[in-house]
Amino acid sequence: HQVAGKPAGEQTLVAAGVGFFLCARDHRNLFALMAGPRINLKGAFPGLEMAMMQTMAIFHQSFVDSGIGSELARVRAAVFLSALQGVTTQILHRRLHVSRANAKDFVAQICRMLFKGLR
Repeated sequence: HQVAGKPAGEQTLVAAGVGFFLCARDHRNLFALMAGPRINLKGAFPGLEMAMMQTMAIFHQSFVDSGIGSELARVRAAVFLSALQGVTTQILHRRLHVSRANAKDFVAQICRMLFKGLR
């Protein structure tokens, strides 16, 4: 829902990043499952894999829309998501202290910094 109506590129990426954080904050067990190690190597959870690939596609497309080639955008999206996952984990474990009221703005700013660094 965070992405709807946003212009392509950076704004979509930031909105998706905030949505990623909010989902993780509101569904910690699901985030731990998605962000943690695979439960098995045989892909017995196709719905989970599909959700993860759809998430990656949103971030990938944002880099493509900003003018980066598809293959490089795939790598940049993976780096972006890995960094965002780390920041999200630190906030959720309260190692990085961010108030609930400031969390969306804080994560949006992190997303902008990551995008600029990876662009």
